[in-house]
Formats: sequence, structure tokens, C-alpha cells
Amino acid sequence: MASTANPVHGIELTPTPTPTPTNNPNEIPPVPNSSSAFRMRCYMILTSVRFSAFMFLLVLFDIGVLLIEDANPIRKSQFTHTETTAFEFTQWTILLFFVLEIIVKLTILHPYLYIKDPFNIFDFFVVLISIIFKIIELWPGDSETIIFLR
Repeated sequence: MASTANPVHGIELTPTPTPTPTNNPNEIPPVPNSSSAFRMRCYMILTSVRFSAFMFLLVLFDIGVLLIEDANPIRKSQFTHTETTAFEFTQWTILLFFVLEIIVKLTILHPYLYIKDPFNIFDFFVVLISIIFKIIELWPGDSETIIFLR
């Protein structure tokens, strides 16, 4: 097989042969079907170093926002309504990015391949717990204990 240059990443790629069907229904090729250019592009983005670095920086940014908002309860009570709204909007936006990442990975990789990676399972449960805590925060009343656990 002849190798082709990938104009996006500038690396040489050898086309993978089309997988032959087997009798095992659980056997899914590790790379999405190459006949779909959109799926392959999404797969390339999801597995790129830049995407991983972006998601890592997003996690660090989220930790910073949580520390600023929750680390000092006395200072938190002095936040203006605008500051509190900005923190909430930022946290919901970051959570939305993580949810979208999970949805795209489940769609592109198929659920079977998604759950084969322990980091994906960890990410899924962290995002699920974050969603639960954010929903609990919406309830009126004292949710400081729950916020602390987050």
C-alpha cells in the first residue's frame, strides 16, 4: 500500500485495510470507519495532543475557578451578584465542554470502545458526579456541605 501525506498533521499515514467481518459481535475496529470523513476528522481531533492539552488546561482552569469560589467562605459571602453569576456561568460552561467530549467520544468510538479505556470511565463518573452536585446546588437551602464535597 502506498502511504499518503496527511495535510492536517503533516505525517505520513498508511491507509488501514477494511476490517473483515468476524463471527464475534463484540469485535469492533479500534479506528472508526474510514469511509466517513467526518468521523475520521473527529477521531483525529479527539486523539490529538492539542485536544488532550486543551482538556487538561480546561481541568486546571476549572480547579482554579473552584478554588477561588469555594476556598474561602468569608470571601465568598462578599462576592457581588455579578461575580457569583460569572463563577456559575464559567462552571456550567466547563461542565458542558466535558459533557460534549463524552458524547462525541461515545458517538465516534462506539460505547464498547469508549468503556474499554479506564480514563474514559473515570471521566464519565467525574462528570456525572459534577452534574449531580451542580443540580443539588440549584435547590434552595443550605448546600454548603455538598459544595465542599465537590
